[in-house]
Amino acid sequence: APSGGGQAVSANLDIWPLNLALDSKDNLYIRSLNYIFRVAPNGTIQIYAGDGSNPPLVQGAVATQTNLGSNDFVGQIAIDRKDNLYYYTEFNLNIITAEQRVYTLAGRRSFVDYPPPVNFPALNAFVTNGAVAIGPDQNVYLADNRFGWVTKLAQPLPGFTVQDTIVASGNGAELYIFGLDGRHKSTVNADTGATIYAFAY
Repeated sequence: APSGGGQAVSANLDIWPLNLALDSKDNLYIRSLNYIFRVAPNGTIQIYAGDGSNPPLVQGAVATQTNLGSNDFVGQIAIDRKDNLYYYTEFNLNIITAEQRVYTLAGRRSFVDYPPPVNFPALNAFVTNGAVAIGPDQNVYLADNRFGWVTKLAQPLPGFTVQDTIVASGNGAELYIFGLDGRHKSTVNADTGATIYAFAY
């Protein structure tokens, strides 16, 4: 088993390290085949995600109890300004929130009907492992190294993120905003964008 504590210079990094990323607090993230490690600025290391197992991903699972998908030999990761971490499994792009919960953000596990994913809902788009990057606009960009296209996971509306699900009221006057965990985050005015209700859990 890989090391899950102590100094990074003495750590066992699983099979081999694949990619690196930094968050806003200067923590270094190392993606290996089965794990993601976090190295703090003081040099200590811990397992941030992955448990070396092979069960299907459970939405909202704790990152350290999640299979990262050992078929991703590219191991690309990226971190946005809110310290959400994005990583590939074989046919999916997943997100680890700053609270270390894992969700599928885009992709489906099928080779059936794989045109370039233009104007697709993200969860219906076909993605394979390649490069992932966060643009200055905070949209997520994917480079597919199998079929040769680059796609963008666009924010659904200005002021929202790719993690938000937006449902309009029956009369279109209000927008209901849900997070990745399915909880109702807020209700906003559809015309002005003003927050009518905000919810804390």
